Amino acid sequence: MVRLLMFARRRRWTVLAGVTALSILAAMLSLRLSFGTDVLALLPQNDPSLQAFRQYLARFGAADHLYIVFETVNDVLVEDASDVIEAYLERLRALPEIAKVDAGLFEPDKDWTYLQDRTFALIGPSATREALDRFSEQGLRDALVKARDLLGTPSPDIRQFVQSDPLGLLALVRDRFAGDRSFSAIEASRRGYLSADGRSRLVIATPAGPPFDTAFCRRLFDRLAQIESETRIAMATNNGRRDGLPVRIEYAGGHRIAVETESIMMREATLNSVTSVSAILLLLLVVFRSAWLFLVGAIPMFVATLGSIAVNGLLHDQLSAAATGTSALLFGLGVDGLVLMYARYLEEIEKGVAAEAAIARLGGAGTSMLLGCLTTAATFFGLTWIDLPGLQELGRLVGVGMVLGGPLTLLLVAALLPARVKRPHGLSAASLARFVRRHRWAILIGAGLATAAAVPLLTRLDLDVRLERLQPATPAVRLQQDIGRRFGVDRDVALTLAQGPSLDALIASSRQFDARLQAAAPGVRISGPDRLLPPIDEQAETGRMLTTVTHDLPAIQARLHAVAADLGFRPGAFDAFLERLPRLLDPEQRLTYQGYLDHGLGDIVSRYVAHGPDGYTAVGYVEVGSEDDLAKARAAAAVAGADVILTGVPVVNAALAARFGPQFVWAMVVGSIVVFGLILITFRSVRLTLLALMPTALGLIWAAAVLAQSGVSLDLFSVFAVLTLIGIGVDYGIHLVHRAATEPGQLDLALARVAPANIVAAGIAILGCGSLAVSTYPPLRSLGIVTVVGLCTCLVAAVLVLPAMLMVTSRSAR
Repeated sequence: MVRLLMFARRRRWTVLAGVTALSILAAMLSLRLSFGTDVLALLPQNDPSLQAFRQYLARFGAADHLYIVFETVNDVLVEDASDVIEAYLERLRALPEIAKVDAGLFEPDKDWTYLQDRTFALIGPSATREALDRFSEQGLRDALVKARDLLGTPSPDIRQFVQSDPLGLLALVRDRFAGDRSFSAIEASRRGYLSADGRSRLVIATPAGPPFDTAFCRRLFDRLAQIESETRIAMATNNGRRDGLPVRIEYAGGHRIAVETESIMMREATLNSVTSVSAILLLLLVVFRSAWLFLVGAIPMFVATLGSIAVNGLLHDQLSAAATGTSALLFGLGVDGLVLMYARYLEEIEKGVAAEAAIARLGGAGTSMLLGCLTTAATFFGLTWIDLPGLQELGRLVGVGMVLGGPLTLLLVAALLPARVKRPHGLSAASLARFVRRHRWAILIGAGLATAAAVPLLTRLDLDVRLERLQPATPAVRLQQDIGRRFGVDRDVALTLAQGPSLDALIASSRQFDARLQAAAPGVRISGPDRLLPPIDEQAETGRMLTTVTHDLPAIQARLHAVAADLGFRPGAFDAFLERLPRLLDPEQRLTYQGYLDHGLGDIVSRYVAHGPDGYTAVGYVEVGSEDDLAKARAAAAVAGADVILTGVPVVNAALAARFGPQFVWAMVVGSIVVFGLILITFRSVRLTLLALMPTALGLIWAAAVLAQSGVSLDLFSVFAVLTLIGIGVDYGIHLVHRAATEPGQLDLALARVAPANIVAAGIAILGCGSLAVSTYPPLRSLGIVTVVGLCTCLVAAVLVLPAMLMVTSRSAR
């Protein structure tokens, strides 16, 4: 160690040239990186339910949709602004960035006669049996009396509806879709998808580019702003409106979320870095009153951060949202090594030792600093064992940064330490040492009581590992949640996903799942692909039932004419229905997937079925209201066939919760073993190793109790912050135990010199990690809060409890 320090000192220009070259190379490699905005990329990659959820999003376009909401102002109904909305939509459809626009169920390109002519195939044998009773003389009379009552409402739409469906057959279709969870809580009028209060209209567009291509997304929203401006100007010119467009236009969906997430990530990365570095350097300037430390303090970890990002760039071409806290963590965790070495250097200078000789005496501090960096790196590398890519990336970035930062700190401190220090302002806390020695038994008893009181509180910790906690809190996310409440789209329902070459087989499996679940949980609402595409054998049965009345078609038409005339309907009122009747009663009519597509109803059937090169994918929607419902849905999926997989947000959340415990225990055990091994190799004493670890153990227990008592909810990131605290907090114990072991009989002096350095180091880490505590990205915010609380409790244990224990147990104290 001494030889390495002296080499760095005597070959300082070589060291500086090498570090500069490393920095330039790292910066060049870092430029190829971009920010990834896909939240699902942070989640486990091997879980079947998560893989199915990704497949659902890819096949059924929930993430690819651009939701456009038109909302009127001044309590005007949105239908009254239909002219300006249609003007906007005309421009929207012309954009090359937009592949498809779904502005309502009754657009001109949708041929609903395809379904009307196949009403019986759609409603199935049971409802068909009831419907055929309406073709008897009494059935016709009862149906037409109800139709006449409807005509009491003076409305052209009502009159047209009655003329096209005098027997109320569409009511049976409506009953079939009552409570359907895929068609949402949208009021589907001829003017589009309306909210319940009539003041909002939803248009669902499909952009031509993917949602996580942020360059495309920015171009898309530039074009949307352009056509909105053009529409406002045009309407103001045509109608004399001052605002040009009496509606607000808002956008939601994956494309807007991607743009806002990238912006937040860049801002967070910059803000966290600048805030933490500025606060850390100012703290060093105030404590040490050293311009050298202020200027040089950030260099080792700055280069280490660049190097870590460059290494990540060789493995991956994107950084996730989790990586935005890397620089803050590295500066907060890595600068304490520089503080330890500089404080020891000042201590030697205060004794009148020359600069060269003082650097030669930094071997012990250098060893302690490197050990602290390695233990911290080991616990962060422990995160790479966890099947959560976001945590893996964070662990890899910080771990590599600490491995690089330790040697860089060692070399740069030795190379750049000033040869002269006019008024060395070292750190000393002799009064603290005297206080601890005087009250050592009281401190130990107090620590024991505090621990005993903390342990029962651990059961009150609130763990929230839901997927929603990983979502950035952007305006687009909040708007999408609001759209879900207003229109009922993208609700958190469970999904059944089935894939295969035969659509009929998938529909049969879906029907089997529905039957199983309805038998086990009658109150659970289910909507599967058989709603629009009943099984082929069921449609055949319906056809056989229709053959019983097909031969009676002329008599049915005659009875309808007679009953209509008897009830006072004008002649010819139902000619359109009578013309359609042969097609309606045709026993050969069938509903097919291709038929929906050919008649412009792809938007409807695509909510259930998607077709690709590898076959068909069918999705069903299950509204689970409890864990019991979810368990029954899992059981039904298990017996419905190997091709049926249960997924969706509730299932993903349950999978994350199930994986959390084993993953956490495994990572904590591995991290603890590695840290224990590194310290044991250095100290070659089990007793000293356990003493060095004691502040971390106590600090973690106390921190958990504080968080539980404060009602802080922990997510996946904050819970795994416990692993990082094992590596961070143990540094404080290592520094004191190492100096006490290498300078026997001088425990009070060791405490007086190391404790202030530990306090400054903790302050640095708190400032670095504290910037995360105010992050707008929830996982990083919770990570920052837990880390700051843990650092404080570990520090208290390190500067009070550990020295008291050393004073009681060390041989020199006896």
